[in-house]
Amino acid sequence: MSEFNLDEIKIVVGLGNPGTEYENTRHNAGAMLLEYLREKWEFPEFKHDKYSNAMLSKGTRNGNQVVLVFPHTYMNESGKSVAYLMEKELLQPSQLLVLHDDKDFLFEEIKLQKEISSAGHKGVQSIIDSLETSNFWRLRIGIGPVPEPLTTDIFVLQKFTTEEITKLESIFDNATKILQ
Repeated sequence: MSEFNLDEIKIVVGLGNPGTEYENTRHNAGAMLLEYLREKWEFPEFKHDKYSNAMLSKGTRNGNQVVLVFPHTYMNESGKSVAYLMEKELLQPSQLLVLHDDKDFLFEEIKLQKEISSAGHKGVQSIIDSLETSNFWRLRIGIGPVPEPLTTDIFVLQKFTTEEITKLESIFDNATKILQ
């Protein structure tokens, strides 16, 4: 497998669900990290693009054009926005980075991987199905474990606790270091 190089990434997608009812939920960890990167990289505010049905922020990083994308299709159909933008920009899957929550990793755990299954993550599966490949980079942000007796569907849509919120900045800072 090739080494990750942030300068080769042209689209960074943060997975989550749109709407105030989903703000600060565990399933929106990817979108929250995307906003953190937008601020850190000093990219412009997100603007809605009706063609991709996503919030976009376009900027330059190390001389390279990069598009930050928060699909507004809801999690399970994220692949529609991603496939549209990849085709429009004539990009290869290897130029895509997807940021998303992962219930199978402990809270604060972060892992950068490529060419793996969705592991049941419906947003990631939507992208794999739409692109017909898993040959793209993913930064998996641990939100687990799912406590008994909660189901995964209920757990991921719960808001982060106050204690977890205070730790997110250092988690996102670590994620940024991993990417660089």
